[in-house]
This record gives sequence, C-alpha cells and structure tokens, in this order.
Amino acid sequence: ITNINIFMTRKYHKYLVVMIMSAFLTISALVVNSLSAENYKRTYILVFIPLSIIWLQLYVASKIPVIEYSTLMEKFIISSYITCIICAIESGIIYCLLNNYFNFLRLIFKKKQKEVINYNVKKINFIAEKIDDGNNNTDLFLSLKRYILYFDDFFKVAIILGYFISIIIIL
Repeated sequence: ITNINIFMTRKYHKYLVVMIMSAFLTISALVVNSLSAENYKRTYILVFIPLSIIWLQLYVASKIPVIEYSTLMEKFIISSYITCIICAIESGIIYCLLNNYFNFLRLIFKKKQKEVINYNVKKINFIAEKIDDGNNNTDLFLSLKRYILYFDDFFKVAIILGYFISIIIIL
C-alpha cells in the first residue's frame, strides 16, 4: 500500500490586492461625490472610476476558474462597481438640474413660461444673483435649488451607508 500526501496552498495575494484596489476606488468615488454638486469635475471624475473597476474585473477574470456560483471577490467587485455607477449617474443628473434650472423650470411650470421668456437679460441676471446669494428667500428658483442640494446631501449619506452595509453583508 502506497500513501501519497498532497498539500496544497492557495495564493490569495492577487485576490486580496484586487479587493483592496476596488475598495480604494469606491472610497475615492465616495470622497469625490462629497464635492460640490455644481462642480463639473465631480461628474467628470466619477464617470471614469467604474472603468477602473471594470479593468480590475477583466484582469482577474483570466486568472480565476469558472464556477457556477459567484465568489466573494466577484460580489465585492460588483458592489463596488454598482456604487460607483450610481454615484456617477446621480452626480450627472444633479449637475444638469443645477446648471440648467432656468430651462428646467420653464418645462415644469408652463404657466410661468411666458413670464420667464419675456424677462430681459438684466432681470435674469438679477434672479441668478438672488439664487447664488444664499439668502433665505422664498423665491421659486431658490427653493428648487435648495431642495436639489438637500436631495444630493441625503443621497451622499444613503450611498455611503448602502455601500458599507452591502460590504458587511457580503463579508
């Protein structure tokens, strides 16, 4: 009778590096998402972070065996990717709403459309200064901008909590 003992060790270093890199990319996306919603650089950077996560996924895909169920690393990368994509989409929508809110209000409030169109340039500049002033005015433009910024702040907290809760559930 011949006994053969085979000892196998798994080299998990590459998997750990990929998970740490995707975590850092997602945390950087959450930090970039905390920039001002009116800053176009926020959306510009957030669009490219998910591409880096896709690159990580492609890098690892050729090195892992194909199995029928998703692994911990795949769940982790998917969670990071979805978080970054949601941040980029929300940032783009909020940026467009804040920077085009005169046009947005023209579409929503059709009754006031004629009044807004008939304003001369001086009146529109006066309204824009009123909005950027930050005074507690009950003006329609100011209140819409304030609600958009409140939603953005709420979204920032919700996406951070959602990401960390998903990571806790995955791990």
